[in-house]
Amino acid sequence: MRLREHRDYRLAVPTPDHFLPVVYLAGLAAAESRPAGVLVDGHTYGSLSMTAYPLDAERPKDSGDPRPAVALPDPAVVPAEDTNT
Repeated sequence: MRLREHRDYRLAVPTPDHFLPVVYLAGLAAAESRPAGVLVDGHTYGSLSMTAYPLDAERPKDSGDPRPAVALPDPAVVPAEDTNT
């Protein structure tokens, strides 16, 4: 894999501290001898994600509603190249 060679690599994750919360979570999970779960998962606008990993919370049941949580921007107002969709 040559991800670091991609011209936009530095723009995607600008600093290593972007991943420090995961290091803390891994340490807490190891200290408690239990795995972290996934509370929030998914993407919006094509690639934007904010996955949340808790130790003591359960993920809500899927409502079965196929609609996205947030409406996509109107292409007449926001050009597609500004939304990553």
